[in-house]
Amino acid sequence: REISQSDYVSNYDFAIVHAGLNQVDEAFDFLERAFQERGWLNHLHVDPMMDGLKPDPRFGALLRRMGVE
Repeated sequence: REISQSDYVSNYDFAIVHAGLNQVDEAFDFLERAFQERGWLNHLHVDPMMDGLKPDPRFGALLRRMGVE
């Protein structure tokens, strides 16, 4: 967060950190922000750092909104 005060840090990167800390709700909040800003989500469905989020229904819903099945 400190770095983001002076440099751009993507919401996807914040989502990865929260997913790694098993802070699922926070991770989805940042994924939603990344989706809204059209951030880097191209590999979300295959990113192993997001494996802990994949069982959550919100993950599939986000992929559908992205047009990825």
